[in-house]
Amino acid sequence: MEALRASVLWRPNGIFTPPCPPGPGGQFLAAYRDQVRRLIETAGATINGSGLSGTETDTVDFSYDYDWRGNAGIVRVYSFGGTNGDVQIISLCYEHR
Repeated sequence: MEALRASVLWRPNGIFTPPCPPGPGGQFLAAYRDQVRRLIETAGATINGSGLSGTETDTVDFSYDYDWRGNAGIVRVYSFGGTNGDVQIISLCYEHR
């Protein structure tokens, strides 16, 4: 199956906006995970650790721990099936000195 491509945009209000419609949940989360990693690295942060539930191509949950400009940060993303067969995603981003 063709890999799902998603460009994730970061907005000041903290919302990640994928410009493509979600495909199968695990493939969408895998693409989302890649984009979050790229955003962290592009900002000049150092990733210190990561977590993954599922696989690289069929992701359920993921996390990153990073350092950036003297701050320590975390990103945690959880997913679960909704009532209509959709995928619900919860993203937690936290950074502190």
